[in-house]
Amino acid sequence: MDDLVTFIRAQLDEDEGLARTAIGEPWSGTVEIGPNEDDLLCNDSGISRHIVRWDPARVLAEVDAKRRVLRLYESSSDAQFPDSDGGYASAIEDVMLLLALPYADRPGYRDEWKP
Repeated sequence: MDDLVTFIRAQLDEDEGLARTAIGEPWSGTVEIGPNEDDLLCNDSGISRHIVRWDPARVLAEVDAKRRVLRLYESSSDAQFPDSDGGYASAIEDVMLLLALPYADRPGYRDEWKP
Protein backbone atom coordinates (compact mmCIF):
# COMPACT_ATOMS: atom_id res chain seq x y z
CA MET A 1 0.00 0.00 0.00
CA ASP A 2 2.97 2.36 0.40
CA ASP A 3 3.42 2.42 -3.38
CA LEU A 4 -0.28 3.17 -3.81
CA VAL A 5 -0.10 6.08 -1.36
CA THR A 6 2.97 7.41 -3.18
CA PHE A 7 1.16 7.10 -6.52
CA ILE A 8 -1.96 8.89 -5.28
CA ARG A 9 0.12 11.65 -3.70
CA ALA A 10 1.96 12.23 -7.01
CA GLN A 11 -1.35 12.48 -8.89
CA LEU A 12 -2.70 14.98 -6.37
CA ASP A 13 0.50 17.02 -6.66
CA GLU A 14 0.02 17.14 -10.44
CA ASP A 15 -3.66 18.12 -10.13
CA GLU A 16 -2.77 20.81 -7.62
CA GLY A 17 0.02 22.19 -9.78
CA LEU A 18 -2.23 22.46 -12.82
CA ALA A 19 -5.00 24.11 -10.80
CA ARG A 20 -2.59 26.62 -9.22
CA THR A 21 -1.26 27.47 -12.68
CA ALA A 22 -4.81 28.19 -13.87
CA ILE A 23 -5.67 30.51 -10.97
CA GLY A 24 -5.78 34.07 -12.18
CA GLU A 25 -5.54 33.06 -15.82
CA PRO A 26 -8.38 34.28 -18.02
CA TRP A 27 -10.75 31.51 -19.02
CA SER A 28 -11.74 31.76 -22.66
CA GLY A 29 -14.95 30.60 -24.24
CA THR A 30 -18.55 31.62 -24.55
CA VAL A 31 -19.63 31.00 -20.97
CA GLU A 32 -21.42 33.66 -18.95
CA ILE A 33 -22.32 32.84 -15.37
CA GLY A 34 -25.52 34.24 -13.88
CA PRO A 35 -26.31 34.92 -10.20
CA ASN A 36 -25.54 31.30 -9.31
CA GLU A 37 -23.46 28.72 -11.14
CA ASP A 38 -26.58 26.95 -12.47
CA ASP A 39 -27.48 30.10 -14.44
CA LEU A 40 -25.16 29.69 -17.41
CA LEU A 41 -25.62 31.46 -20.70
CA CYS A 42 -23.61 29.68 -23.37
CA ASN A 43 -23.74 27.72 -26.60
CA ASP A 44 -23.13 24.33 -24.97
CA SER A 45 -24.37 24.41 -21.40
CA GLY A 46 -23.36 20.79 -20.62
CA ILE A 47 -19.70 21.39 -21.37
CA SER A 48 -19.77 24.84 -19.83
CA ARG A 49 -21.26 23.59 -16.55
CA HIS A 50 -18.56 20.95 -16.43
CA ILE A 51 -15.86 23.58 -16.89
CA VAL A 52 -17.33 25.82 -14.19
CA ARG A 53 -17.57 22.94 -11.71
CA TRP A 54 -13.89 22.09 -12.21
CA ASP A 55 -12.51 25.56 -11.70
CA PRO A 56 -9.10 25.69 -9.99
CA ALA A 57 -10.50 26.52 -6.54
CA ARG A 58 -12.73 23.43 -6.61
CA VAL A 59 -9.85 21.22 -7.74
CA LEU A 60 -7.68 22.55 -4.90
CA ALA A 61 -10.46 21.82 -2.39
CA GLU A 62 -10.74 18.26 -3.71
CA VAL A 63 -6.97 17.75 -3.57
CA ASP A 64 -6.99 18.94 0.04
CA ALA A 65 -9.82 16.55 0.97
CA LYS A 66 -8.05 13.60 -0.64
CA ARG A 67 -4.80 14.46 1.13
CA ARG A 68 -6.72 14.38 4.42
CA VAL A 69 -7.91 10.87 3.56
CA LEU A 70 -4.29 9.87 2.84
CA ARG A 71 -3.20 11.23 6.23
CA LEU A 72 -6.05 9.34 7.91
CA TYR A 73 -4.89 6.14 6.25
CA GLU A 74 -1.26 6.73 7.17
CA SER A 75 -2.08 7.56 10.79
CA SER A 76 -4.23 4.45 11.15
CA SER A 77 -1.88 1.97 9.47
CA ASP A 78 -0.04 1.23 12.72
CA ALA A 79 -3.20 0.94 14.80
CA GLN A 80 -4.95 -2.36 15.41
CA PHE A 81 -8.53 -2.21 14.14
CA PRO A 82 -11.02 -5.06 14.09
CA ASP A 83 -11.18 -6.49 10.60
CA SER A 84 -12.78 -9.93 10.87
CA ASP A 85 -15.95 -8.93 9.00
CA GLY A 86 -14.60 -6.26 6.68
CA GLY A 87 -14.05 -3.74 9.44
CA TYR A 88 -12.21 -0.45 9.45
CA ALA A 89 -8.84 -1.67 8.16
CA SER A 90 -10.39 -3.25 5.05
CA ALA A 91 -12.62 -0.24 4.48
CA ILE A 92 -9.79 2.29 4.55
CA GLU A 93 -7.74 0.13 2.17
CA ASP A 94 -10.75 -0.01 -0.16
CA VAL A 95 -10.96 3.79 0.03
CA MET A 96 -7.30 4.04 -0.97
CA LEU A 97 -7.93 1.84 -4.01
CA LEU A 98 -10.90 4.00 -4.96
CA LEU A 99 -8.88 7.22 -4.57
CA ALA A 100 -6.39 5.88 -7.12
CA LEU A 101 -9.01 4.68 -9.62
CA PRO A 102 -9.57 8.02 -11.43
CA TYR A 103 -5.85 7.96 -12.25
CA ALA A 104 -5.90 4.46 -13.79
CA ASP A 105 -4.98 5.90 -17.19
CA ARG A 106 -1.82 7.57 -15.90
CA PRO A 107 1.67 6.07 -15.97
CA GLY A 108 2.55 4.17 -12.82
CA TYR A 109 -0.95 2.87 -12.07
CA ARG A 110 -0.91 -0.88 -11.38
CA ASP A 111 -3.63 -3.33 -12.41
CA GLU A 112 -3.54 -4.93 -8.94
CA TRP A 113 -4.85 -1.63 -7.51
CA LYS A 114 -8.15 -1.96 -9.40
CA PRO A 115 -10.92 -2.50 -6.85
